[in-house]
Amino acid sequence: MTAKNIPLNPIAILTFHMNDQYYGAFVHDVLEVMAMVSLVHTPDSPPEVLGFANRRGQMIPIIDLRRVFGHPGGAVGVETLFIVVQHMAQQAGLVVDTINEVQYIDLEAVETPIGSGRYIHGIMNFKEHLLQIITIPPLLAAFLPQEGN
Repeated sequence: MTAKNIPLNPIAILTFHMNDQYYGAFVHDVLEVMAMVSLVHTPDSPPEVLGFANRRGQMIPIIDLRRVFGHPGGAVGVETLFIVVQHMAQQAGLVVDTINEVQYIDLEAVETPIGSGRYIHGIMNFKEHLLQIITIPPLLAAFLPQEGN
């Protein structure tokens, strides 16, 4: 960061909270933030998959990211917002506790500590907190069927 707190190598992230911890997702992976809609539940879905939602004619899984990260899942209702993410042709909705705002970070300030997990791109100090930046491709690969399967 420069003296004026402007990132040298800025990249946009959407910030959110889960269980009093701070997270972010790269904006280039985020399509939109949506209000909860009715979900279709399917048998044998993992407990992290709350169901499927219709997003403009395409069925997308709604994944409770809180459960994926080992946090307790909260109530989900019409006031619940979720983050629609995409990697290549795959899309999913991610339910978190609170969606905050888009922030610009210095990518060079992000570190990847050993043991940070397969869904974490890196961790950085951000506004007096540790901010964990998630990586979407392995998350979608874990919960969505792969082509050819």
